[in-house]
Amino acid sequence: MRTLCEIISAAKDGEKPSYDELLYALVALEALFTFDHSFIMGLPNNPAHQMHPELWAEEAFNRAKRAMGKSPKEWLGWSNDPTNPEYQRRRKMACALIDKLLGAEAKGEAGR
Repeated sequence: MRTLCEIISAAKDGEKPSYDELLYALVALEALFTFDHSFIMGLPNNPAHQMHPELWAEEAFNRAKRAMGKSPKEWLGWSNDPTNPEYQRRRKMACALIDKLLGAEAKGEAGR
């Protein structure tokens, strides 16, 4: 399988990467987004983030660099592979928990 960087370049060049390449690239890019988003959202509340922003920025850069240099499937690993039944079980549990929390939050909002 091609590296994430190769898959993105191929798509930008007008090629049609395989379904599996696109599937794993999408999941890998979402994971990278989640890492960065989690850091940004925690920034105001986390003194460690505020004290060493250059270290966090360097880690984000290195994480993206590592991801771009590997196949998305390899970078994600088996524990984060959408074809892994255990991953799907954990994901369903997490989605159900989020739905429950959002439902409780919506009920609280409606009662105001």
